[in-house]
Amino acid sequence: MRNDMTREPTSTASRIVAFGIGLVLVGCAAAIVFLVPLSNLPAMIAAAVIFAVGVEALFAAVRARVPLIARIGPLP
Repeated sequence: MRNDMTREPTSTASRIVAFGIGLVLVGCAAAIVFLVPLSNLPAMIAAAVIFAVGVEALFAAVRARVPLIARIGPLP
């Protein structure tokens, strides 16, 4: 993997990790939708964002690309 985080192919290990993170994020979004009342709009917006990031991580892992979540840079 190149340091500039472009659309270069990724290693198998990073693909497995990205797929796992994607599954966890999609699961969290599903849990929010099923456990929080639908009238709670901020929670539903958060669930939609979490779901979108999770699905993008799944697609990136399948396509052997760097997921969007990896491009945000190091967190403190």
